[in-house]
Amino acid sequence: WKLTAAFGMRWIDGFEDEILEMLESPNPEIYYEAIQAAGSREVEGAWPHVATLLGSPETDKVLLLAAIEAAPAVNREECQPLLQELTEHEDEEIAEAAHEALAMAQFDPDELAGEDDDPFGDEEDDDGEGPPRP
Repeated sequence: WKLTAAFGMRWIDGFEDEILEMLESPNPEIYYEAIQAAGSREVEGAWPHVATLLGSPETDKVLLLAAIEAAPAVNREECQPLLQELTEHEDEEIAEAAHEALAMAQFDPDELAGEDDDPFGDEEDDDGEGPPRP
């Protein structure tokens, strides 16, 4: 049941303390789900765990990929040097994941906002309820 709870916490707000508690689990499956949840819920308190995983050559590949994905959401500023180092990893999948995570860490939604408030180019009809219908 703890594994299911750790998995579920990824999708629901308000479980930051429980996610941090799950990060203390000796069960590797629960720990993996807690890392995933920490990234999904942007749990800053998980940073020491994520940083340790990113910096250790002993980290299992699956867990390392989860930590890479979580890193920008957990600590955008401090993750960049660790991710940059992983872009040179001999495993192409790890290097590519680190590149993607760096791109996410540098993502600024305000830079993408232009004059057009509608990114899909849909025009509203006269009553303001969406695109015109044929």
